[in-house]
Amino acid sequence: MPSLPQPRNLESTVKKLLSSMKLTLTSDEYDALCEEASTFLNCEGKILQEMLISETKNSRNWLTPIWTKYGYLANREPLSKTSYYGLMNDYKFSDDFLSIAAARVYSMMKAHIENVVVGDMEPTLIKDVIPVDCHSYRNVIGGYREPGECIDKMHWESPIKSGFIIVRSNSSHYVLYIYDCDGNLLSPLALRDALELIVEKSKENPGIDLSAFTYLPRSEWALRMNEIVNYDIRNKESFDYIRRAILVINLETEYRISLRQDLLTYCRTGNGNQWCDKSINGNFFPDGSNVVCYEHTSSDGAANTFLYDNVHYFENLAPDCVMKNGCINEDRYPRFNQTCLEPKQLSWYLSDSILNRLLEQRKAVINDPTTDILVSESFFTKPRAAIKAVNGHLDGLIQTIVVWAYYRMTGKFDQMYQPTTLFTFHEGRTENFRPLTQSKIDFVRMMCDPFCPNKMRIEALRKACQDHFYRNRNAMIFNGIDRHLFALGVIAQREKMSSPFIKRIFNQFLNFPLMTTAAPLTMTKRMKQFFKDEMALKLGTGGVFHPTTDEMICVSYFICTPSLGSLYTMTRNIGEVNRSEEFQKHFKYCLQEINNMFSDTAKL
Repeated sequence: MPSLPQPRNLESTVKKLLSSMKLTLTSDEYDALCEEASTFLNCEGKILQEMLISETKNSRNWLTPIWTKYGYLANREPLSKTSYYGLMNDYKFSDDFLSIAAARVYSMMKAHIENVVVGDMEPTLIKDVIPVDCHSYRNVIGGYREPGECIDKMHWESPIKSGFIIVRSNSSHYVLYIYDCDGNLLSPLALRDALELIVEKSKENPGIDLSAFTYLPRSEWALRMNEIVNYDIRNKESFDYIRRAILVINLETEYRISLRQDLLTYCRTGNGNQWCDKSINGNFFPDGSNVVCYEHTSSDGAANTFLYDNVHYFENLAPDCVMKNGCINEDRYPRFNQTCLEPKQLSWYLSDSILNRLLEQRKAVINDPTTDILVSESFFTKPRAAIKAVNGHLDGLIQTIVVWAYYRMTGKFDQMYQPTTLFTFHEGRTENFRPLTQSKIDFVRMMCDPFCPNKMRIEALRKACQDHFYRNRNAMIFNGIDRHLFALGVIAQREKMSSPFIKRIFNQFLNFPLMTTAAPLTMTKRMKQFFKDEMALKLGTGGVFHPTTDEMICVSYFICTPSLGSLYTMTRNIGEVNRSEEFQKHFKYCLQEINNMFSDTAKL
């Protein structure tokens, strides 16, 4: 994969930013921003730009280390609110949730061995055309984000070298070695037997669960961890086990799923049961539903989707698939004797004051109003006539509808965040391409004008979607805005350099009023075989952001099948109005109006 080019034209970046900001500012606000930008370009901007170029000139990817360190590791907010996302699945492959958990662990290891250990990790393809660097796929499992007082550290343990997972059941954590004494991966049936043994042991001897502490702000969690280790050095061994584990799985024996809403909410809060520092937490419920949550620092959505696709392939599609007719496929994976180590329960030695704080923290996680979020999901039939009219630019069409729905709900246009991939570069991550454009605003205003002819509206929609496509493509080849300015802001903070312009922009990066993302759930050919209409209603959802302000609306959408899509919204639970459901109503209205527009035009 090619190296990520350095951003050498600061004036061009600032010009594009001003053009974007002009859409949502008054004349006076825009003039003030232009004055700040001019001062920045002529003074501190020059110095910061020279420092950035000098410091990153020998790097194949100058951005990823900066973004990982300061966009993630230096962030002091709880992981559950900033970089913790879920891939949900309530399609009932089996009524035996222990079999599903065993199959998931086995398939995950098989996918890792095939693609990392013996594979050459060639770039995968999006739509069989765009190469995507899968470098970060290596770090999807086996990762651990260690809390620090000022900045966290990332650790990664080879799953083959580690050889064990952590299993949580009835508030106890167990070390489960998934390789036998001869070095062979445990069979799915052997894994299921081990999980069943852990469930029985945990019922007899419930333990102490420290997971709720991982929901603390990072600096506070670091201090609490040091306090626990200093109280009794034996606690360090338990922390080391979790750090070195391949992943954590939660057997939620007491958690009942009554609605899909319960799963959607669990994706975001985990009920205080997930060990957020681990890169992967697999959560399995007695009804067969499951949620795989991943910590975002070590890898982005494309890498996690690649893993998710491969896991489902090995579970359900491969010639030697692990699951068959709701059971472990004993024809391919028969029971045979394997000698393995006994599961080991992690022990914690805590003072009364720490125990009291743990109980308080668990209550706080469950009752914290900032985690009491409203989640709403709806499925929609894609408007075929509209997709054809906009030359297949489906993402642009959905984003235009999102802009219109937001305008109907709030009465204004606002700055938006939508990530696009930089994975076409070596070790690439993401860039924001600010999807709000003048052409989208023009279209929305035409749709609000009852006297505007449909022909003009359709032309405006076509232009809005085309502009969206080109803006996204330009950002993919690193002609974006935000990551360049973010890097300059990092240097300005480090050098204690005052800049009103960069401070204003830097504070906006994670607080856009409208946060949107497309969940990439059909990237590989394997999963295209797997998706059927009835299953699309059960698979997903992932990638949505957590609202960091009371006003923020977070929207995620994904294309389930050639004819079906899903929209997932999340807002904070404030006031009497469910803002998530309100946004969904406006989205459906706007979608129907677009369908009506094309229907009326066809009649003419």
